[in-house]
Amino acid sequence: MLKVSAPGKLVIAGEWSVLESGNPVIVASVDRFVHVFLKPRKDQQVILNLPDFNLRISGELKNQKLIFGEVLTPTISQQIIFIKASIETVASYLNLDSGFELTTNSSETIIESESGKIKFGLGSSAGITVATTSALLQQFHPKKTLINLEDLTFKLAIISHFQAQNQLGSGLDIATAVYGGVIAYSTFDSKWLVNKINSTKLEQLVQLEWPNCSIEKLTLPVGLIILTGFTGCSASSTKLITEMNEFQKNHPLIIEQLYQKIANNTKKLIMDWKNSQLLEILSGLKNNHLLLKELAKVSKVPLITKELQCLITLAEQHGFTSKFSGAGGGDCGLAFGDNLEKVAELKLAWIKAGILPLEINLGKAS
Repeated sequence: MLKVSAPGKLVIAGEWSVLESGNPVIVASVDRFVHVFLKPRKDQQVILNLPDFNLRISGELKNQKLIFGEVLTPTISQQIIFIKASIETVASYLNLDSGFELTTNSSETIIESESGKIKFGLGSSAGITVATTSALLQQFHPKKTLINLEDLTFKLAIISHFQAQNQLGSGLDIATAVYGGVIAYSTFDSKWLVNKINSTKLEQLVQLEWPNCSIEKLTLPVGLIILTGFTGCSASSTKLITEMNEFQKNHPLIIEQLYQKIANNTKKLIMDWKNSQLLEILSGLKNNHLLLKELAKVSKVPLITKELQCLITLAEQHGFTSKFSGAGGGDCGLAFGDNLEKVAELKLAWIKAGILPLEINLGKAS
């Protein structure tokens, strides 16, 4: 049985502006993984096991589409949307009709609560997409290829995730799950990709240079402390992006100017990051938070919940710079500093306020 794992992610800086092609973001992988186990079958049946959701369903690949033997409820369809998209994309690329059994384990990225299982917001959907794509390619792809397997996984996973989210998102979480570590990432031209998906064969599309898409490896600056707190509330990035896009349609200049300010701040931050300029890095991260706060205020999209505001306020009271990570609206917040003596105090303050400090390491890919 083949096992493939993909790391989660936390966004350090550049949220929201990264949705515009060419704008950079700093993002780090974390040592909370999703795992996929794949076992080939001798027949053409495809079996999906999702024990985290007590789900087992079966279907069959027909003309590179995964057809199930039963009508799926909306809840089940949503639980498997990224796996199904990944399977169909790889099946189309490989002209695959072989059967297999695929089992997922995303327990490291969720927490049990009284209301059920809650995601931490570490990019588990991207992790599942990448792990599924990678497992299928490793099992069924010919050994010789015109594109290396890592880049192929990235592009096919981007297409799957992008399509499953109604052609929304930057792909930063896919890039992090594939390449790991800390990266400076700039997103592809989404309009170009939509056009190419509709007009170009997959085997050609994955060999093309994708306009404005770039990935640069970074390292964590010496002395920079990064703490992660979970608010206890999951957020829907797709919902928030839809709301922000609606505001952008009516106020394009406001969003354009704010996104450009965030992008410019992130570009400077990347340079300071490379040079390990710790004070400049902390200043840049604070500016990032203030710009995101302004974005939330003018758009009225609920990026900063009361729980996130509590997390940020407590961090600032203890001498840390703080901000939400990713799209906002819940999930995780980050605290940045250089004083080890204040770490335990902040964690205790978070716990007293109902915020869960996550014991995770950034920049881990395996």
